[in-house]
Amino acid sequence: MTDEEKREKVIRGLELCAYDPDPGQELKEVRSCPECPYYRAGCSPQLIRDALALLREQEARVMTREEVLATPEGAVVWMEEEAESGTYIQPIVSTGNGCLGNFYLGVGAFGVEYSSRRFWTSRPSEQQMRDTPWEEDSNAE
Repeated sequence: MTDEEKREKVIRGLELCAYDPDPGQELKEVRSCPECPYYRAGCSPQLIRDALALLREQEARVMTREEVLATPEGAVVWMEEEAESGTYIQPIVSTGNGCLGNFYLGVGAFGVEYSSRRFWTSRPSEQQMRDTPWEEDSNAE
């Protein structure tokens, strides 16, 4: 099952589970449950686990070198940079081909000389930035 299919399955399950019939309408168990993709798979517990997994995938995390280089054109990543005056975070739009904005991220762009810069999948919180150690593999120009 593709990521998009998993996402659609969870959305459909949540929509059906959220069905709240008005008085006089068919009961939820009669109308929604048989249509639900989770109906025979453990119902709510499995739906909750799958929904949590999707939400966790969206949490901000430092990107690997491979992820940064493979960022598709138009995608936004967040660049964190440490400077003497403080830590800065800004969105950068990928222009494709190993480029994020004005930063070329090709061969040789990852290394010790750039240890004060890293890229995140989405905007991290101040706490996440403080708690996440700086690693050589996650740093980029």
